[in-house]
Amino acid sequence: MVTTQRAQKNVPILEALTAFLSNICRANTVYVAYSGGVDSHVLLHALAGLRDPYRFNLHAVHVHHGLLPHADQWAKHCEKIGTENKIAYTNISVTVRLEKGDSIEEAARTARYQALANLLNIGDLLFVAHHQDDQAETCLLQCLRGSGPRGLASMPTQIPFAKGLLIRPFLNTSRQMILNYARQHQLTWVEDESNHDIRFSRNFLRYRVMPLLKERWPSAGHSLMQVASHAAEAETLLQTLAEIDFKQAYQNVTNTLSIDYLRSLPFIRQKNLLRYWFYQKKMRMPSTQQLEQIIPSVIDAKQDATPCLRWKNTEVHRYQNQLYLNTISPTINSSLIIPWPDYRTPLMLPNALGTLTAEIKTGEGIDPEKMQHITVRFRQGGETCKLPYRTVTHSLKKLFQAWKIPTWQRAHFPLVYIEEQLANIPNYIVCRNFLLTDKKKAGVTIHYHQPNQDNID
Repeated sequence: MVTTQRAQKNVPILEALTAFLSNICRANTVYVAYSGGVDSHVLLHALAGLRDPYRFNLHAVHVHHGLLPHADQWAKHCEKIGTENKIAYTNISVTVRLEKGDSIEEAARTARYQALANLLNIGDLLFVAHHQDDQAETCLLQCLRGSGPRGLASMPTQIPFAKGLLIRPFLNTSRQMILNYARQHQLTWVEDESNHDIRFSRNFLRYRVMPLLKERWPSAGHSLMQVASHAAEAETLLQTLAEIDFKQAYQNVTNTLSIDYLRSLPFIRQKNLLRYWFYQKKMRMPSTQQLEQIIPSVIDAKQDATPCLRWKNTEVHRYQNQLYLNTISPTINSSLIIPWPDYRTPLMLPNALGTLTAEIKTGEGIDPEKMQHITVRFRQGGETCKLPYRTVTHSLKKLFQAWKIPTWQRAHFPLVYIEEQLANIPNYIVCRNFLLTDKKKAGVTIHYHQPNQDNID
């Protein structure tokens, strides 16, 4: 009788897992984000019992942030549990870097997920133990922050992550169900004392607000889950509309949005498209106030104006009737000279300015016999280039203007020098003295891969 009762009480946990494992092609490895707390321990324990029928490799991963006094003890506990249950175990130590405006929780989360992403290979799954109560708290927290549908939708049950998938199988499972399972199986887990510190917003909601809500409305947690579900549906519709507008507005060559198309849209569709663009470029989302400032200040500016808005590490420019979105580049020393000893090896530029690569092409590019003593430099003023197949010489300034390279990008644009002479403006032209003239031979074409240029999915 005891065995039957235990099996029945385990059903919600096991059903939550088998629902995902049954619908997903066989995984190479199932990773579990294992903090050592009760939620992730239950997830790890339940998955361990499903290894044989579903034929997957199970791997527990503990991310050591080093932020709390007992962090080392937690890591040892997690390793002990892995060893006792014959589960592969990895401990990853990370450095939490705080950017201006970030909370310590946000910075730790970013570091944690980056570490986890680096583990996954194609076909791998990452299981995390967020549950129904977490989802309800997240939805309420996002509501109090004034979030839109994307924020209110909270955490999806399944999303692409790195080279695999991230799975949250417990989003319809309550914290109480997880605790029941842990007690039935006599599991041991660590308690993070910071989880009870109500100075943190989530903990304040968990221990002060949610109990009051549930006392008055017992189904408050479930209702908030429904809000998240409805918001997710609304966000899907907004994404679909944004994709339609994006296809019309996006200029692939310049990686910009057409001002004319943006101005043809109603205000709310402009905002929707801009949010979509920020998300696609993996840029920090602006606040509502910042987003709404872009439209009158930049999009609706005079035809010949070149306004710019900046916040944190992001800037939005208008130039040549196009809208540009970039990460702010640090000021670079114009006299900097960067050696490129082997052009066959990609050159990473300083200050996250991008990368230079070389491609061998028959009949075009730089004459490889002249590829000696190569350096990369930046504009100082007065540079000239003899145009290929022509007798004229143009200033770099006029060439940049003709190519419509935005003014704020010109100081950071890399120039390839050979033997102290300007030889190549990557992506554009090879100066005449260095041009391959024998069309039957292979030449060297230099490509400049700018930051934030290849982020559009």
